[in-house]
Amino acid sequence: ASKGEAVPTETALMAAMLKTLTNEQVDYFKRMRKPTLHIVPDTTADRLISGINKPCFKTREGAATSKHPYGQPQPDAIIDDFYENALSGVATMNGVPENQDKITSYHFVICEGDTAAHGAVKGDHDYEWNRAVSVSNEDRIAAFEIAQKPAGVKSMNAAGYIIAMARSLARKEPINGKTYNILCGEPKYEHVKDGRVACGGWNGKVYLDYADLGAGGADARLCASVMGKIA
Repeated sequence: ASKGEAVPTETALMAAMLKTLTNEQVDYFKRMRKPTLHIVPDTTADRLISGINKPCFKTREGAATSKHPYGQPQPDAIIDDFYENALSGVATMNGVPENQDKITSYHFVICEGDTAAHGAVKGDHDYEWNRAVSVSNEDRIAAFEIAQKPAGVKSMNAAGYIIAMARSLARKEPINGKTYNILCGEPKYEHVKDGRVACGGWNGKVYLDYADLGAGGADARLCASVMGKIA
């Protein structure tokens, strides 16, 4: 955090969740694998991108050496303009000024905490869109959007995902190590356009990229989430 910034208090977070969440959404969370709470700052794309490259969010790989006693540091994230534009779209949606001096507002996100490398099985809430079978990204998104789920349940967006990835790296357990996450969250017009969809994953380093809507395989996933503003 920068000078003058502070994360929301537990009281403010609880008030926001009580105001936002419906009973139907809470029941839906119980069907998720490891539902997880994240606090997402309303800030610029540049700041989120610089954050994911901080040393505390970099796993260590390989054998120890005299120069790197804890193993080789993870390289900087690979970030495509498409993903950066999606982050900027989230910032605009949340009223973040381009010359933001400090973060003054936040959102909470509750989402799937397990990326299910094995894929969803019949009976899982996400079976229609997260099966480990070869399906186009476009069809996975369509299956998610027509599925029966409570109002307000959306795909995770680019800002929520970058925070979820950072937290997983801090635990040295990067999410999507065997999968990648397609992100068709809000605002959708910045996450899905020109035949592409924002996506993210980890393959020894973080990549925040895009995938073709018509392409796809058995390793794509889509993470359901609920987001609410913290006053």
